[in-house]
Amino acid sequence: MTETTRAPANEGENILALVNHRRRRAVLRYLWGRSDPVEVERLATAVASMEAVDTAEEPDADRSGSGAVDSAGGRPSVERVSIRLVHVHLPKLAETGVVEYDHDASTVEFNGVSSCEVDSLRRIERIAGELAGAADSTRAS
Repeated sequence: MTETTRAPANEGENILALVNHRRRRAVLRYLWGRSDPVEVERLATAVASMEAVDTAEEPDADRSGSGAVDSAGGRPSVERVSIRLVHVHLPKLAETGVVEYDHDASTVEFNGVSSCEVDSLRRIERIAGELAGAADSTRAS
């Protein structure tokens, strides 16, 4: 896990910007701990694959909010994922300073997060897991 010492101006808003969309969470999962830039197309392929797995595990789940799938049984379209990454999610992540997004080179590089952000992200992940477990048990009832 990469940590930096930067202190965000409004850390609460930065944390929410990082995790309030499942596609941004997928981007962070993929980039976490990588030190080299990643091509956007490679990232989009990885994110689409993660979303396909999530969709298979949660058939009623929102497919990332885009509603765009290809004909392969509900797998998110890599092209559509790439478009949303380029125009929405990567710029938002870059605003927080967590990633360096080079639009011209079509690359993304993970910059790391502060130790405080790591703690916040872990708490959010734990709470999300608890909520998902509670929802699963409610559906099973």
